[in-house]
Amino acid sequence: MTEVRPDFLPAMGTPGLTAYYDRFGRIAGMGEHYWRLVAQAAVPPGGTVLDVGTGTGEVALRVARAVPSAAVIGVDPDAELVALARRKAADAGLGATFEVGYAQHLPAADGSVDRVLSSLMFHHLPVDAKPAMLAEVLRVLAPGGSLHLLDVDGDRPEWSGWLKALRAGFGLAQRLDARRRGLAGDDGSAHGHDSTHGHGHGQGHGHGQGPGDGHGLAHDSAQGVTDLLTQAGFARVVVVGSAHSRMGGLTWFRAERP
Repeated sequence: MTEVRPDFLPAMGTPGLTAYYDRFGRIAGMGEHYWRLVAQAAVPPGGTVLDVGTGTGEVALRVARAVPSAAVIGVDPDAELVALARRKAADAGLGATFEVGYAQHLPAADGSVDRVLSSLMFHHLPVDAKPAMLAEVLRVLAPGGSLHLLDVDGDRPEWSGWLKALRAGFGLAQRLDARRRGLAGDDGSAHGHDSTHGHGHGQGHGHGQGPGDGHGLAHDSAQGVTDLLTQAGFARVVVVGSAHSRMGGLTWFRAERP
């Protein structure tokens, strides 16, 4: 397995908020959006599924419930989240497994995966890491296999209602935690990350950059993600749908390995 180092974006933006990860997802109403991604994937019985940036396993565990015969593997560089996902799987009696790993170094053999899923993590990757992740997804997908991606719509990233205040609270907690751990700059922001971006969403799985990746975090528009998928070599790239959520605009994508 690829060596994993702690240079990724933690869940909720700072380790101190990890315990609130699932609670925030419920408050934000993400359950229905996760199920929509799972339904879109149409996982075949006995298929192999990789959930990239799995966080606490919310999507992976839904796949395991929907298709009990599938081999479901969740991958995330945050060991704390992986441990939590494993406990949730054990408590629910589900067969999903979870591994520590980066999106740019997936723990799967060439052509061994039928479906790759990923939710609310792609926009957390630095600009130069996104092509690396997509190349890895193409590598592990079997011919005719498909990627199913849910992400924040860069054209509609605004949070709704009172969640704006909650996001501001997360940003403050992140800056205080960074300062406590000696990671903050003179302006109080965490080194290497924009303290108001991405990890303020509260859905920042530990899926961020791997060793050696550059920075430059940005929300992509739906067209921007479509272009990246096409440039990476995927076929039949489709925007499956979109919705407005409490976390802002969301878009679902589907792309196939030729």
